[in-house]
Amino acid sequence: MQITMNDSRITSIAQLQEFLKGSQQIPFSVEHESIEKKYTCIDQTLKRFSYRKLSRKEKKIVLWYLSKVTGYKKERVYQLVGKAEKGELKKALYQRIKPHKIYTSSDVKRLEKTDELHLRLSKQATKEILRREYKLFGKKEYQTISRVSHSHITNLRHAAIYRSFWINHTKARQIPIGITKPPENFGRPGSIRIDSVSQKDVYHINSVD
Repeated sequence: MQITMNDSRITSIAQLQEFLKGSQQIPFSVEHESIEKKYTCIDQTLKRFSYRKLSRKEKKIVLWYLSKVTGYKKERVYQLVGKAEKGELKKALYQRIKPHKIYTSSDVKRLEKTDELHLRLSKQATKEILRREYKLFGKKEYQTISRVSHSHITNLRHAAIYRSFWINHTKARQIPIGITKPPENFGRPGSIRIDSVSQKDVYHINSVD
């Protein structure tokens, strides 16, 4: 890509320095041009003034000039010049990185089933259940999901394939821990019922014949 510029009359560092001392606006600025044109401008300027052969003071003048022409800050120009000297000054092509999908739909459904059976416990408790299913009980289908992090459990619970809507955004279910009912004596005498009542740290046990 070649750029037609109006600075062809500037052929030496001395002329470039005198030009930069002036107050006139640069008529050949590429500040509002594409990145490709800015990079081409930098590359052509370095070649035109044989940048590698210049003294340190002369290089500063060229950097100052490129900063004005491109609109880049001096620090950025310095970085780009370094790349140009290595032949690496080109716009990077954007490539969308497809993240590696670790957890399959089966893994998400396995988490859903676990939440359904255990009434959707905390992330820490759920992770421990998944770990035990694989490590302790040897269920190979839990191998992948057992490695899920605490934070990612929340992400999977919001996945489209996770369909337990009856459990989402609801309060914990209140389930009685015991039911009092007459004993099943199967028609035989001598049956006894044991009732326990808790009052803070004291437990009262009643025996009913």
